[in-house]
Parts: sequence; structure tokens; C-alpha cells
Amino acid sequence: MVRVSVQLSQALAQTVGWRQQEVVLQGAPTVRDLLVELRSRQPEFAGQIPADPVSDLPHFLLVVVNGWEARPDLPLREGDGVTLLLPISGG
Repeated sequence: MVRVSVQLSQALAQTVGWRQQEVVLQGAPTVRDLLVELRSRQPEFAGQIPADPVSDLPHFLLVVVNGWEARPDLPLREGDGVTLLLPISGG
């Protein structure tokens, strides 16, 4: 069992209704496992977290673990801080 602290950007928090939450994952979870878990727990994440976080993640979401940009295959450890950010575009 691994507990991680998940913090959302303001835009994501407005969509899903919370800003920070502790999430408990089983086994030896990765960032991908966390994203799949969040998507399955809360339907509001469906528009923000891709069904396949491995291939589609860069287009939808920036994941930061302990201050560093993270790939979907990064293992998560007890106490990690995970921040989910929406990409910014404009011109």
C-alpha cells in the first residue's frame, strides 16, 4: 500500500471539486496507475485524464512528482507529492 498526496491545478480543482487529496494505491504503483485510479473514482476526470495515460498524457496533462516532471511509468513511493497541471496554450 502506497499513500501519495495529489494536488490539482486551480482549473482541474474547479472541474472535479477538490484541490488536494491523499490517495492510497495498492502494490507497486506508477504514475499511470494513479491516473487510472483517479479516472475510475471520479467521472469528472474523464475529460482531463486520457483513457490511455501512456500514449496520450502529454496532450492532456502535466504530471509533477516531488517537483519533477514525471512520465507515466515512474514508480510512486510512500509520501510522494503529485501535482496535476493542465497544459497552457495561447498565442
